[in-house]
Amino acid sequence: MIIKIPFRSLDKTEGTEKAPEAIYNALKDIWLTEAKAKINFDSSSIIPVKDNIDRSLEKIENESAIVMKNSRGRVIFLGGTTQ
Repeated sequence: MIIKIPFRSLDKTEGTEKAPEAIYNALKDIWLTEAKAKINFDSSSIIPVKDNIDRSLEKIENESAIVMKNSRGRVIFLGGTTQ
């Protein structure tokens, strides 16, 4: 499972919210074998609360915990934030 978190916290990080989707799209071009068998990635997104960093962090933390519990730890997070 891949979880995309298109988060931008400061004016200095303009464009970082686009990275999770760009990385996910690039992963679609990876092949599992030389026979070019595609890898199928399940994906979902956690959408931050616009213009509210505190609520966004809380939402990311809560939804991430649910995902981790339901996925048995087999998750890749793309994006997010640091505190």
